[in-house]
Amino acid sequence: MLNRYKNKKIFIIDDEPEISEIFSILIQRNLDSEIFVFNSPLLALDAIKLGNQPNLFLVDIKMPKMTGIKFIEKIKEMDIQKPVIFISGHAEKEEAVACLKLGAFHLLDKPVHNDVLFHTVIQALTLEEISLKNSELIYEKELLISLFQKFININEERLSEIENFVLDNSNLIQENRDFVKCFLSKIQESNKVDREISQKYFLISQIINYRSQILNGSHLSESKLDNIKKKKYL
Repeated sequence: MLNRYKNKKIFIIDDEPEISEIFSILIQRNLDSEIFVFNSPLLALDAIKLGNQPNLFLVDIKMPKMTGIKFIEKIKEMDIQKPVIFISGHAEKEEAVACLKLGAFHLLDKPVHNDVLFHTVIQALTLEEISLKNSELIYEKELLISLFQKFININEERLSEIENFVLDNSNLIQENRDFVKCFLSKIQESNKVDREISQKYFLISQIINYRSQILNGSHLSESKLDNIKKKKYL
């Protein structure tokens, strides 16, 4: 049994219950898929409208009230794109052409040999998997293109804003160029002062710690004491 197709849904639509039952048993025995049997295309349409959509259709061509071809035309109108295997006891040329135009995966003649039916179903389900993966890849590709285009648009907007700002304020920037330089210089000087203050704060912290050690009678090495004296903090 092929577990790969365990969760697949297959609709068998045939007005002959005996044939539907044979197909259902054969597929269920080998694939363990979910099989839904309908003796009328109208009942299958009702199930689809309720949200029950299969991965594969096995459809008889000649049925009362609605033919298999008309049924597939209906689901195509509902934008359902799933593989279709048509089955017919005596399909005419016009019917075969109509099946091909509807994108039928295969047209099988009754009586259908078990092996032929089984392998055709496997091939159709494999095609359905490939189609799903292709759809996912196409969606991801379109999403990436959309995101990339959005990124490009944002960057273009930002560059445009900067360009417009420079153009709009070119005279102001030119007139105040010396002021801007002076302002940047002051910032650099301020940063330098901040660094010096930080260094002095660190040294003062060390001295406080050393004095605390002396007051507490802790040993203070001569090298450390000399270093502090050289800095004239003691």
